[in-house]
Amino acid sequence: MNIEVSHGNPSDEELAVVVALLTAAHSAPTAADEPQPSNWARPVMRQTPAPGPGAWWRSGIPQP
Repeated sequence: MNIEVSHGNPSDEELAVVVALLTAAHSAPTAADEPQPSNWARPVMRQTPAPGPGAWWRSGIPQP
């Protein structure tokens, strides 16, 4: 990474702050980096089907 000061005469401490901020901004995680929860974490997967006619059939069909 090349940083060039085009105007002014910043001190070493001011440049260090700018470099630290740019480095932190570059390495900050984004929303796309977060893992997506698996389908097993969906609340629908934790529900048991209501007993009655068709319960076995409904237990094997994924619900939205």
